[in-house]
Parts: sequence; C-alpha cells; structure tokens
Amino acid sequence: MRKPPRRSPPGRQRILARVLFIGVISCPLQADELDPVNPAEGVRTWRWAGDGVSLRLTQILPDQVRGFYQARGFTAADAESIAQVCVFQTVMRNESVPGLVEIDLKHWWIALDGGKVGLKIEKQWQTEWERRRVSPPARLAFRWALFPTVQAFAAGDWNMGMTTFALPPSTVFDLHFNWRVGAQEYESVVRGVACPAEATGDAS
Repeated sequence: MRKPPRRSPPGRQRILARVLFIGVISCPLQADELDPVNPAEGVRTWRWAGDGVSLRLTQILPDQVRGFYQARGFTAADAESIAQVCVFQTVMRNESVPGLVEIDLKHWWIALDGGKVGLKIEKQWQTEWERRRVSPPARLAFRWALFPTVQAFAAGDWNMGMTTFALPPSTVFDLHFNWRVGAQEYESVVRGVACPAEATGDAS
C-alpha cells in the first residue's frame, strides 16, 4: 500500500479501508466514468481522473451509516442525523503530479437547481455534535472517519474517508471540485452523482 498523504496519521488508510470498503467494482479511470450498480450491495461509484489527479465517489447506504456510527458510540437519533444526509466514501490520489496537490473542501460545491451548495464539512458537524452533547469518543471516531477538510498530497499519496452533502436521498447533483499545485489552480466536475436511496424494506 502506498504511503499516507502528508498531514494524515500513519495507518489511517488501512483502518478506513477495512471499515468503509463496500464492494467497489474496479475498472480503468476515465473522466465521469460510472460503474454499474453492484447487485450485492446496491451501491454505485463515480470516477474522475485528469491532470495527474484522480477522485472516486462511492455511495454509502443509509443503513450502513446507521450501523457504522451506532457501533462507535452514537445514539440511534444522532446516527440517524448522519444517515439522512448524502454520504460517500471518497478517495483522492495524486497519481503523478510532481509537486504537492493541495485541496480544501470548503471550496468544493454542488450545482443544484441553478444554485451552489457547499459540502457539509467537519467543523459544521462538530458544532452540531456539541449542541447534541455527543460524547467525546464518538466525536473523535466521527472525525477520523470523515475525509479531512484540508489535505496535501505528494506524488503517489492518497487518502480515503467519508464526505457528506446536506441533500435528501436519491438527489442527483454535479460536484465541482478544485485543487492547487503551487500557484496554479485546477478545477473540474463530476456530473450526475446520485445520493444513495433509502432501503425499501422489501425482503423479496
């Protein structure tokens, strides 16, 4: 496994790979590539690659979110507040850029109904957890599972974590994302990303 990105603690990728992997189908990277639905899990993946950088978004189903956070000290009600937003397992890599690739999720945004909506980042969540009086161990677990807001990736570095979008289930949106290499800024878009749907509850 490749070394972790700068500003990320050792071993974090190995831990997240175990707790967040949900059966992604691998295939060559192409811009706006959409994997087929995985029948075993019901999840979909969107992939983008260009300018030496790659990004992958995989749906995390609401029931998976509930189970994950209740197992880490969240009450059912607090875990439900996460399950009711749009959650993705997100992987970003510096595939071949010689310099540092720097990102800040505060500058990523969603195009929706002609307007712009930002991601729901850790600082916003932690304010909510403080108001709800979520326990410190649970808040720490949440922090380590979430994709860090600010990161820098040297060539070959990558990281994985959850990104969250304050959108209802099944919402379709375009994700505009950007990064910086030195003084040069880059931006691109992953189109037609779909929030995971709530389970129907049918056993058949």
